[in-house]
Amino acid sequence: MKRRTILLTVVMLSLVGSAAPALATTTGTHPHQSKPQVLRLHVTPVSFIDTSPGYVAVDDDYDPNGVKVGSDVTTCRPIPGDGATARCDVGLGLAGGLITITFTESDGSSTAYGRVTGGSGDYAGARGRVVIHERDNGADVTLTFHRT
Repeated sequence: MKRRTILLTVVMLSLVGSAAPALATTTGTHPHQSKPQVLRLHVTPVSFIDTSPGYVAVDDDYDPNGVKVGSDVTTCRPIPGDGATARCDVGLGLAGGLITITFTESDGSSTAYGRVTGGSGDYAGARGRVVIHERDNGADVTLTFHRT
């Protein structure tokens, strides 16, 4: 499976900076849920480990102003019977806590879609969606989530 640089799972690196500049609040759709937040990041690769048939990647995460706001670890493994598609799990560490993400990537597409599945600290109870656009120099990631 070809290596794709993306957001990254579970083991966290030392974190630098704050995610506050990258967060934008929009109007909520349900009165009992928090307002959705949008977090935009640019992800750049730091390390890659081939765990054939999958991989583990470690990345640094930057806000739209180029300030490092965190790090992430992604583990990807092929979906059984489908050599072109992988399921990936991500642990994104930010100054306020951890966000967990899962998504599916395909060798045939530069865009991946997935879910925000949880978090800790400032992100406890996070639920939402993620869109990942692969670029030559990393990936642009948009997380849209609320905290329950």
